Amino acid sequence: MSKENFEYSTKIKDKEVKFRKWKVKDKKKFLSNKDNPLAIKEALVYDCLEDSNLALSEEEYNYLLVNIREESINEKVQYDFTCSHCNKEFEYSADLSAIMKPTFGEYGDIIYKNQIFTMTNLRNRDFYENAILNTSDNETKKIIDFILHIESYNDQDGMSFDDLIEVINNLDIDVFEKIFLDWEKMRFKVDNIETVKCPHCNKTEKYEFDNLPGFFPESWDV
Repeated sequence: MSKENFEYSTKIKDKEVKFRKWKVKDKKKFLSNKDNPLAIKEALVYDCLEDSNLALSEEEYNYLLVNIREESINEKVQYDFTCSHCNKEFEYSADLSAIMKPTFGEYGDIIYKNQIFTMTNLRNRDFYENAILNTSDNETKKIIDFILHIESYNDQDGMSFDDLIEVINNLDIDVFEKIFLDWEKMRFKVDNIETVKCPHCNKTEKYEFDNLPGFFPESWDV
């Protein structure tokens, strides 16, 4: 059996993550597990990583997915826009690396009044993914993501998920909002805002690329 060659890499915060391109076996696993979200994530990202046990947040996963797709399928993503200045339609070919840019700060302490949250990398991938998959509420997902990045609370290590939920639920709302603002500056995010120039009038405007049409080739029958 041939040895996997993880010839590509990118950065997730301070960690270099090595990966490979999609193979035929990944496509087969993806297409045969369309009703299994965890198997899909394995086929598209985790099976392609040198460290397949790496714990990734949703945004980290999506960023790696884009990187793997960009190396595997060297095709730009096509958009149809209407200029808000001259009202003319135009096509735009987007590089994924330009419209999906990583942004983050360093993990550390979030301190406000008598609350100290020490933040770190995710450590329990299975717990994280099951917790995220079992809720469809975006606000709850954000709180789960925050809690599972907590290394310690008020210098207490090893607090359970339920204990930390109780802590969060009993915070005054102004305290919670301030803490979460600081967390937003730390956590790994993908910036999908890009400036686009109209080819007709040369005016520029910012677009949010919140969908990626044609992400998979037509032959994948997604």
